[in-house]
Order: sequence, then C-alpha cells, then structure tokens
Amino acid sequence: MQEKILSKQKIRTSNIHSSEFGSVSYDIFGSPYQKTGSFLADDSLDFGYLGKSYNADTELYDYGFRDYSPKIARFSTVDPIRDGRNWYSYVVNDPVNYVDLWGLCKSDGKKLTDEQLATAKFFLGESINGTPINYDDINIYNYAVDAETLRKLAESTDLSEEKKEETINNLQDPTRGTSLPGGNIYLPGNTINDEKRLVHEIYHQVQYDSDPNTLKKVIDEQINYSVTGTDPYKYDISKVNSLSDISTVEGQAQFIEDFVENYNREITENSFSQYTQNMAKILSNSGINSDAVNTVRKSQEEGKTK
Repeated sequence: MQEKILSKQKIRTSNIHSSEFGSVSYDIFGSPYQKTGSFLADDSLDFGYLGKSYNADTELYDYGFRDYSPKIARFSTVDPIRDGRNWYSYVVNDPVNYVDLWGLCKSDGKKLTDEQLATAKFFLGESINGTPINYDDINIYNYAVDAETLRKLAESTDLSEEKKEETINNLQDPTRGTSLPGGNIYLPGNTINDEKRLVHEIYHQVQYDSDPNTLKKVIDEQINYSVTGTDPYKYDISKVNSLSDISTVEGQAQFIEDFVENYNREITENSFSQYTQNMAKILSNSGINSDAVNTVRKSQEEGKTK
C-alpha cells in the first residue's frame, strides 16, 4: 500500500474522526467542514467519508461507478443500474440508515440493534484508553463480503495481481465474518447472532480507528498465513500482559472473542476460572474497563475462582 494512503487514511462515516495525523469532521451527507493537524495542509483526502477519495477542487467523491457531491447530496451522473425512481439521489436521502458503497444503490447495511449495541458495550465498554468507540458508525451486513468490494480494496494496495487475488480469497470468509474500514462489518448466516463474533469484528473497527496501518497488517497476516501456515489468530497467553503484546491484528481480536466465549460459559456458574480472570486482567491492562471485565475482576476479589 502506498505510504501516502497509509498516512492519511480517513475511512469512517462518523461526524468526526481523528487519528495521530489530525481529524476531519463531516456532516451526515459527507461534506468535510473542519480539519485539524496535517489535514489542514491538504484539502483532498485519500480516504474520506465512507472510505472514498475526495477531490477538493471538484468537491466530489469518487464512488467507483460515478462521482458524488456531498454539497447537494446528489450524484453527478445517472445511476447506471437505474435503481429506484430518482437516479441521482444518494440513498433516498436517508444517510443515517443507509450507505452506498459504489454509486449504484442503497445498501441493506443496518446500524447496530439495541441488543447488539448493549452486547458490544458490555464487553468493550464505551471507550478504550480514553478514546470513544464509534458504535454509531458501524454498518452490519448479514451476508459475506462480496468479491467486488474486496477487489476494490486490493486495488488500493501495491500488491502484485497474484497477491491481490490471494487477498480477496482469504478475506472472503462465509463462515466467520469480515470487518473492513469504514465501519462495515459482514456477518453471514447465523454469525449475525453470535455475540463473540460481533465483538471480535467491532474490535477490528477500534483497530482501524487507532492505527492507519491496520488494513495493511490484516492483508499481510492473511498472505503470510497462506504462504507459511502461521496462524494469525493464535496467541500464547502466558506471554501476554496486555493486548499490545499480541503481535497480530487478528490475534488481538481473537483474544477478546475467546474472553466473550469464556464469560458466557462461566457466568451461569457464578464463578470464573483463573484463566478467564487472567484474561480480564489483560483486557483491563489494555484500557478496556467494561462491565464484563469489571464483573470478572470483582469475582476475583471475592475469591469466586474455580
């Protein structure tokens, strides 16, 4: 991936998104109206609202199949697939509930339900190390991510054509789910109701927010897995004091998934294993002070260990 893209990645649909390079604020239709840090010196964005590149000269986003003007909330040309009645409008003027990833039609991505939001907050909390988790910006799709979406993603990298196809094949997982920049989480089939998978994928969004190199790391991990067989999901808890001690992006998210699974299995017994208590301590050391973590830590203080 080009260094320029990595250093200025603005990929969330939130009203404000920040990183070590500064921040960019958007209105609900995607108009950037306030910048800080290094973004003050560059009016265009490699990754802006919905992960699309923004050209400050034309005030248009490149959506792939056509350009979009956030100023008038309309596309510049007619919808090539003739979706709906108005072939210029953006997601039928409802950007709160819908997105359009390629300039074709509104997607059926949904915001987190009250139950999903409660689950995520219970295990991850409201923030990590003082940085709020952008739950409002997450879109859930109840199907596997399509090859075209992944191909567009791969094209933004400097991988060889062979490696790009490898990336597409590795990330298109119909059994586990996929989390991509921009708050887009794909949970196919029954995984939509799997709490541990949901929390796993939401934590990836936290990683995307905190480190602009996350996407490149995910791709590198998948390619390395296919070449060397090194499983990025595995970790050695005996060598972990905080999540930062786990070198892989997937390993960190898998740790949290395993904690969710252990918690749900052991909570009915009114006591937690020493293993789960160690996990809670590691998450606390990582800046995650959620209800679930605090419940396990309290159990430890009360001596409820099996």
